[in-house]
Amino acid sequence: MDESQRCDERWMQQMQNVWRNEHQAQQQLQQDEEDEERQRWVEQRGLLQRQLRLENITNNMSRQNIQDYQAQAINTANPSRHPPSPPLSQSPPRSLPPSLSPSLPPPLPPCRQIQQHHVPRARAVYREPVARHSLGHMNDLCPKCSALHFASKRLSCSTINEPKFGICCLSGQVVLPNFPPAPRELRELFDRTSLYSLDFKTNIRQYNAAFAFTSLGVKLDQSVTAGSGPYSFRISFELHHLSGSLLPVQGHNPVFSQIYIHDPPEQLAQREENNRNLTPAVMRIIQGAINQSHPHNHLYRQAYEIMRQKPAEEQHTVAIRLRAE
Repeated sequence: MDESQRCDERWMQQMQNVWRNEHQAQQQLQQDEEDEERQRWVEQRGLLQRQLRLENITNNMSRQNIQDYQAQAINTANPSRHPPSPPLSQSPPRSLPPSLSPSLPPPLPPCRQIQQHHVPRARAVYREPVARHSLGHMNDLCPKCSALHFASKRLSCSTINEPKFGICCLSGQVVLPNFPPAPRELRELFDRTSLYSLDFKTNIRQYNAAFAFTSLGVKLDQSVTAGSGPYSFRISFELHHLSGSLLPVQGHNPVFSQIYIHDPPEQLAQREENNRNLTPAVMRIIQGAINQSHPHNHLYRQAYEIMRQKPAEEQHTVAIRLRAE
């Protein structure tokens, strides 16, 4: 019995020694980590202080360089009215009270001997250039598409009698059909021969939205558009167009393509209701031009006729597919 008790005591003592050693090892490891962190913080602080001192010295030198450059420019322009200043070495150093000496920064190296080209261009005094480069007149006509170019934009294979250009039609390889002529009343709104040209061009974006078939589907980045400064239209993800149902939501006025399924008088009345600040005469001109020449206008009237022939529960499932010709 005594022997087993002594064995238990020895085992307990060994376990205590092991636990004590592990505890001391953990404490030593934690102390080493704290010392390393403290040393790293001291080094970072010293590095930051050196960077601040270097920035202060650089700023002082740049400021002195600007002053020296401006003084040199003034002396060069008016040598009689501004005599040259004596060299820096001839002026004796000024003594300061001992109480102010410890607070002053260390003396800077002399900067008056730095040459002019060491001054940053953004901080130098603006001077008019001696000569200006000009591209000439933009009157070189492309013989293939009649686009106007600068003479320097000719291709290397061009000749004097036969100029060739590649940025407009790729020397005639790209041929696009001409736009059909616009209706006369609509063309007069653009060329200022109409009495409503000024009103039309002032509110041209709202007129365009009033007669659009689809709405713009986009996610605006409000962090840019809601800030101060110039307006910036910034979007996230993709830009697309929304073409909804031909029937408006109950209690809402028809908009976009929902207006085109009605008769022209009702279309005009609905657009005037949605845009009360626009001129009705201009809206009649634009609506007449669209009904006369737009290639997709009749599709909406046809879709409305098909929709009315269907049962009421199937009228919301009618879709329009526009085929590119």
